[in-house]
Amino acid sequence: MQENITNLIKKLFEYFPQDLVSVDIINDDETGMTRVDVKTTDNSELIGHEGETLRAIDYIIKKQIEQELPDAVLDFQLDIDGYHAEHIEQLKSQAKILADRARSFEQDVSCPPMSSYERFIIHATLSDYDDIQTESIGYGPERHIVIRRKSNPASKSE
Repeated sequence: MQENITNLIKKLFEYFPQDLVSVDIINDDETGMTRVDVKTTDNSELIGHEGETLRAIDYIIKKQIEQELPDAVLDFQLDIDGYHAEHIEQLKSQAKILADRARSFEQDVSCPPMSSYERFIIHATLSDYDDIQTESIGYGPERHIVIRRKSNPASKSE
């Protein structure tokens, strides 16, 4: 399937004014997700405002692969010039800071509303903290994570 993804991206980029530099498939051991990292000569139009165009391109690629390989598991995320990778690192950093805040002040800390994927990153990042627990609460666009200190913490592991 990786070859299909790479070929489809190369074919799609024939219609874009930006030049395709490379396509790398990276497996993220921490999240278990596969990231298809596309390097280009100019990414601004491909990423769009807050990643909207990037999400649309990701959707198109997944729909095309779904048509070509109906039994394929589409467990990957398209990334252009590290946009998502940088966002994930920011989320991980934010999660650790908020966990420290919950630990220090011994109070629950609420994150802003975020997508299910962003919540997944927060949960995965803090899953190794023995003294911290996370919970998604709320519905729809207001769904967010609450980070709290466990009442009888063991030792913290990072």
